Formats: sequence, C-alpha cells, structure tokens
Amino acid sequence: PGGREWVDRLLGLATEALRPLVTRLAVEGLRVDLDDEERYASGMLTALELISVERAVEQLKSQMQRTNPVEEQQGFNRLFAELVALEQQRRVLKDRAAGS
Repeated sequence: PGGREWVDRLLGLATEALRPLVTRLAVEGLRVDLDDEERYASGMLTALELISVERAVEQLKSQMQRTNPVEEQQGFNRLFAELVALEQQRRVLKDRAAGS
C-alpha cells in the first residue's frame, strides 16, 4: 500500500497524539543517500547469502559424519571438495560483509 490510502489507514489507526506526526511524516520529503541505500541493500543480501551458505556447510558436515571415508572414499572425497568450496565462499562473503 502507499499514497493517500496508506496515510488515511495510518491516521485511522493512530492515536490522537500520533496523528500530527503521521501527517507530518506523510508530507515530508525523504532524505535518502543512494550510496548508503545501495551499501545497506548489498550488506543485507550478503548476510542472507551467508546464512544460506552456513546452512549448506552444516548440512554437508552432517552428511560427511554419516559417510564412511574408507568404504565410500569417492563419495567422501566429493563431499569434502564441496565443503572446501563452500568454506571458501563463506570466507569471501564474510570479507564482503566486513567491508559493507
């Protein structure tokens, strides 16, 4: 929702004390620094990607614990290679997040 309908809805829900503030915020121009917005959005996306990678690492480690490296050497080595790649991706994302 947005525009006048949104403001009317907020005014209908606001207490008498908050109505002037809602009105003031509704007509005041937004002061936005696009560089900051892009940095913020990039940081949020990086954080979400990091969560996804960390979950994948945990799942892979769990799968590796259930795999016998002697009897299933080829499968274990494949899982280990995936883990190394995910750990590298996690390091890159952490570095990117630290720079945001």
